[in-house]
Amino acid sequence: MQSTDRPNSETNSRLRRIGSLVVGKTRPMDNASLYNGFTNALAAAVEMVLTPAIFFLAGLWLDSAVGTSPIFAVCFAVLAFAGVIAKTYYAYRAAIAVEEAGKPWTR
Repeated sequence: MQSTDRPNSETNSRLRRIGSLVVGKTRPMDNASLYNGFTNALAAAVEMVLTPAIFFLAGLWLDSAVGTSPIFAVCFAVLAFAGVIAKTYYAYRAAIAVEEAGKPWTR
């Protein structure tokens, strides 16, 4: 005979499930694709900012070594930014091609 003042394990698991829904807790794997998307976006943002900045600094170093105005710094930064934009564009096109492979509108 089961005591009425102690809930059984099934009731405990239901209460834990309901409590996690109320508090907003989810299992870690439930949001894996969401977290992956945040990671990819952060990596792209850092790449878009740091790559031209590094090339700009290299151009400044070259300008100081040669003794010119910051022409190399500006040219390197513009070329690096154009390269990052081209890389992002082609990576997006490749990802979309993989995603749409076999879809009815691509036939």
